[in-house]
Amino acid sequence: MAIKFIPLPRNFHRTFKPERNYLSALLRYAALGKSGTLAEISSQTGIPTGSSSGKVQPSIDYCRGMGLLCPQKKDDVWTFTLTPFGQAVLLEDPYLSSSVVQWLLHLQLCHPRKGADLWFRVFVEGTETLGMDFSRHELEEHLRKVYGTTGRNPIGPVIGAYTDEAALGAAGILNEESLRIRRTPAPCSVESRRGYAAWLAQLLADFFPGARNVPMTDWEYACGWKRATGWHPSVAADVLAETERLGVFTIDRHMQPWLVDLRCSPEEAWKAIFCDML
Repeated sequence: MAIKFIPLPRNFHRTFKPERNYLSALLRYAALGKSGTLAEISSQTGIPTGSSSGKVQPSIDYCRGMGLLCPQKKDDVWTFTLTPFGQAVLLEDPYLSSSVVQWLLHLQLCHPRKGADLWFRVFVEGTETLGMDFSRHELEEHLRKVYGTTGRNPIGPVIGAYTDEAALGAAGILNEESLRIRRTPAPCSVESRRGYAAWLAQLLADFFPGARNVPMTDWEYACGWKRATGWHPSVAADVLAETERLGVFTIDRHMQPWLVDLRCSPEEAWKAIFCDML
């Protein structure tokens, strides 16, 4: 049975984009073992907040949805635990500036249960209804149908997060020009293969804990990893072959659909994501 998680609700972002300097500040705060109220976190990290709104809460939620932190709240006091992914990022890329890390942050947000529901609706479900090239109007109509709302801005910061260098703009995940929004398939490179392997290992462990010989079709249906990446089936097969060479998976290609078996823990895989980066 798949583990049940709760995705971040549609408006968790409160219209704010994921600003990397604030995410980085939270990682350092968590690494020091600190805890506090939103106001105390703001004071110690420099993340702005106010009496009724601010960027601390959305930044915490982004860190959770990106798989960097496990936050817990008790009596208005927040405590944090770095995930294996968060530990690796803090050690090797503390300002989340590399394209590989930004792609992984994006893909984590697309997780149908642990990520953000809005991201899943746009980048996983939207792959089928919108494709890889669409207008803002088409995206708005898609989201209004999904959420049954007539709100003025159902898109929120989803587009701005990828056009702002202070957010995730360095990865080139999508571009907006001539009134069209174009998604870019996740790039396949030597530097990125261990990151994809860890992300895929995490997905398999989340949805099929302890399972052996998971059918490829069941895996895709459960989490939409091919749709999230925008990979053609041949590219997806090449990426899986790379993860197999890394010892993360074994794949039985004699069966249809292919059967996938996880050979190492996600924790081990996350620790190795920077091993091939220059």
